[in-house]
Amino acid sequence: QRGVQAWFSSFLTWMQESKNGREENAAKNNHGTYYDIQAVSFALFLDKRELAKNILETAKQKRLALQIEPNGRQPLELVRTKAWSYSVGNLDGLMLLARLGENAGVDLWHYETKDGRSIRRALDYLIPFAFGEKQWPDQQLGEWPPQMLFPLLRRAALHYSVPSYRTLVSKLP
Repeated sequence: QRGVQAWFSSFLTWMQESKNGREENAAKNNHGTYYDIQAVSFALFLDKRELAKNILETAKQKRLALQIEPNGRQPLELVRTKAWSYSVGNLDGLMLLARLGENAGVDLWHYETKDGRSIRRALDYLIPFAFGEKQWPDQQLGEWPPQMLFPLLRRAALHYSVPSYRTLVSKLP
């Protein structure tokens, strides 16, 4: 156990201090989101709760407010050649970060900026495309897999008191 913790402690230090780690931490898109997931996971494993909490609190502005527009679009993912996949993938990461926040006393599930940027808003933006109510307007090379959103919708139905989420979940295969 001590050996594993020492390794993760060294890796976390490398993430925070190396050029590569600092660049990923500064990334404004999904790279930054997944950097935070790793850093928070490692901090919690190492019982560095204040570090985990600080990263999560910072993520409110650094990730949610920056990455999600008031209408729920994720513009830094929409410029990608697989905009749907990256939008869903980044939202998945933000939900994972919210789940980790539960362990550190930081509620990202219900965090919302004054102009409405939030995890829920990002999900609500994607739902009509997944259910064929709207045509996806952005680039998606290769397969367009609407089912990618379904696990996220199931997760959201557990965290939000939104009857429409439960109704949609009941329609999923």
